[in-house]
Amino acid sequence: MGSYNYYKMFGCFNRKFKMNEDGPPPDVVEAFSVYTQDDSQMSADQLLRFLVDFQGEAGYTLSMTEDLLHQVLARRHHLTKYTRNNLTLDDFYFFLFQDDLNPPINLQVHHDMTAPLQHYFIYTGHNSYLTGNQLSSDCSDIPIINALERGVRGIELDVWPNSAKDEIHVLHGRTLTTPVRLDKCFKSIKQHAFVKSSYPVIVTLEDHLTPSLREKVAEMAIEIFGELLYYPEPGCFDVFPSPQSLKHQIVLSTKPPKEYLDSIKPAKESLELKTVKVKNALKTKKTSGEDLSEKGSPGLTDEAETDQGKLEHNTDQDGDDDEVNNNTRDQVMDDEERGSESHKSSKELGPGFKRLFAMQSADLKVEPPNDLAEGCSTDTDLSSHLGETNEHAGLSGTDSHLRSQLEDSDEHAVPSCMNSHLSTHLRKTDEHAGLTSIDNRNYNQFSPLDGFEKDPSLDIQNSAQVKESDECAKDRNLENSKSSPLGTPEYKRLLAVQATDFKGDDEEEAVEDDEDVNKTQTKPSVYKRLIAIHAEKPKDGLRKTFIAEAEKVKRLSLSEHELARAAESYATDIVRFTQKNIVRVYPKGTRVTSSNFEPLQGWMVGAQMVAFNMQGYGKSLWLMHGMFRGNGGCGYVKKPEILMKRAPHEVFDPRATLPEKTTLKVKVYLGDGWRLDFSHTHFDTYSPPDFYTKMYIVGAPADFAKTKTKIIVDDWTPSWDEEFVFPLRVPELALLRIEVSEHDISDKDDFGGQTCLPVSELKPGIRAVPLYDRKGEKYKSVRLLMRFQFV
Repeated sequence: MGSYNYYKMFGCFNRKFKMNEDGPPPDVVEAFSVYTQDDSQMSADQLLRFLVDFQGEAGYTLSMTEDLLHQVLARRHHLTKYTRNNLTLDDFYFFLFQDDLNPPINLQVHHDMTAPLQHYFIYTGHNSYLTGNQLSSDCSDIPIINALERGVRGIELDVWPNSAKDEIHVLHGRTLTTPVRLDKCFKSIKQHAFVKSSYPVIVTLEDHLTPSLREKVAEMAIEIFGELLYYPEPGCFDVFPSPQSLKHQIVLSTKPPKEYLDSIKPAKESLELKTVKVKNALKTKKTSGEDLSEKGSPGLTDEAETDQGKLEHNTDQDGDDDEVNNNTRDQVMDDEERGSESHKSSKELGPGFKRLFAMQSADLKVEPPNDLAEGCSTDTDLSSHLGETNEHAGLSGTDSHLRSQLEDSDEHAVPSCMNSHLSTHLRKTDEHAGLTSIDNRNYNQFSPLDGFEKDPSLDIQNSAQVKESDECAKDRNLENSKSSPLGTPEYKRLLAVQATDFKGDDEEEAVEDDEDVNKTQTKPSVYKRLIAIHAEKPKDGLRKTFIAEAEKVKRLSLSEHELARAAESYATDIVRFTQKNIVRVYPKGTRVTSSNFEPLQGWMVGAQMVAFNMQGYGKSLWLMHGMFRGNGGCGYVKKPEILMKRAPHEVFDPRATLPEKTTLKVKVYLGDGWRLDFSHTHFDTYSPPDFYTKMYIVGAPADFAKTKTKIIVDDWTPSWDEEFVFPLRVPELALLRIEVSEHDISDKDDFGGQTCLPVSELKPGIRAVPLYDRKGEKYKSVRLLMRFQFV
């Protein structure tokens, strides 16, 4: 009875299927006979010869082989005392089928870990805090913990101020995702950072904070991470440190705050000139007796508004969430204080603009338009009066064009088709998402006034009080910093070094007209001092950025779109750039379901940080898992030498046709374990499963291949015994993807397990290959017996 499977049909009768219990494959029997010289048992010496000669385990010694032999006997026979020191054929076959004792790849770290960081592919996550989709899922530290325990070394956090702007939240901005506190994420990172791997964790911050909150992030990082936090030394950015030198350390990476100030400076100077024009226009209107309360404030010329659009459209190459540079809302407000929005009618901007105009008018000595007190109170009012406003302000529809530009520029802006859904639920989610009342609008329409409080009672006389209260608040912050628990030697050293080494003329010039930012930076920025990997954006076009010879190393972030276009035109320039710098590639904004792109398009040009949505699943994510099973699963895989050659004629070109370098032979013997990990009727209700195996080579386009075995009908332990040959031109970047399916005549084939292995890491010989589920979790029992050979 035990050797049969029974399936009940229609509740009336049973179908009986005999369970095949085939012995070891012929190749296993032959290998045992050869190395035992036809004896019935294999000694430790004979097992050592098999491991070295047949399996290619050059590092094995006799003592290691004896320990291995004892493990096999203890596991198979449950013995605590060894009555014999030899293996039978069944013991030998049992050993070959143990994936931890006979794995297909090396389970230990074996790459050189002393090279600079840019010499490695780094296991990197994207929006690491999201539990599901990119629009409405919860933000939590649980996905961060799961990623770290899987071996991910790159964690991304989008940091935003809460509605009161006194705390820091982690969330996907301008969506319905609910926030999680930054300190909670930091604590989880500290606790789980080195559970799987001892090599450094790189925390990438997408920064949307005010200067004061940035300093709070620095204090929080120092306090929570403590000695785990990496403090970069001054002038250390000529070359990145190595993973070996950063073991058990947490590294921060983001764009330094000065980058934002530099980016807005040219537009700021242009807008200041237009502020004077606005002032003169206002005086002219007042002199001529026009009633501004009815006609609205003077409009800008098309040129002025175009410049304003350019400022708002300043793209942020560091962050995938905000290619529209909204680095801090306070800094945007400062720009507007210098006159960038004084020309707009309150009917277009709403009452939140009143406070802004009051503050800037105090500097310019300009009376506000009378209609400022009659501004729209809701976005609905704004929309209903938009035509009237445009007519009086002379905008001629350019505002809608500007918004269209901004939508196109934001990789992660919410698609327009979602506007209705977002608007319906907006008020319900404001409290949870940490959004201010000014954000009650379609989320894909970004306004530079985001984050301003609506205050209809504010007038021009209040501006002095506003400035006074701001100064008092900053004085209180300074006093609080004196009583901060961060009186550590490290914190004081950072202040001293920052004051002496990082204050330059360019920085002073960039903030000399920015009153609020200048006040904040009267003391040195500890936040900036903690940034070990500086992110930058292309300043003169992407191509020029790749070919420019910069003295300082940096990190450049690109969307999958941008990388694909660049790789098609100048792949060798990207390869050369990544030999000194780090490139991070993130999914496009339309992947709202947290899907992923094919990672090979980044790895083929040397991109180190291919950022993936780890909370999802799919074939692209299987490739990511497969690549980072290499090098012991430590999260860092050494880039092959072909990507590091610097001579002009030797730089790797993934588009070039290369000669065949080697041939991989793969033989699939059999599979087992499904009856232990799946229910009796999981695959077929009335019969045992019909398994077959598919194999793919993924890598250079010329190396791509796919094949499959025959279908073994009605068998829980299928035996295929088939061999396949794969010629390879770039084996260093090739992955072997394996998937087992159960054939179904009337429906889609069922999933039976998958794995992905780096070809360069494959061990020769007969190996046990464990299979994983769709999400990359390893099955307890399901595995294949396979043989790998390089010829």
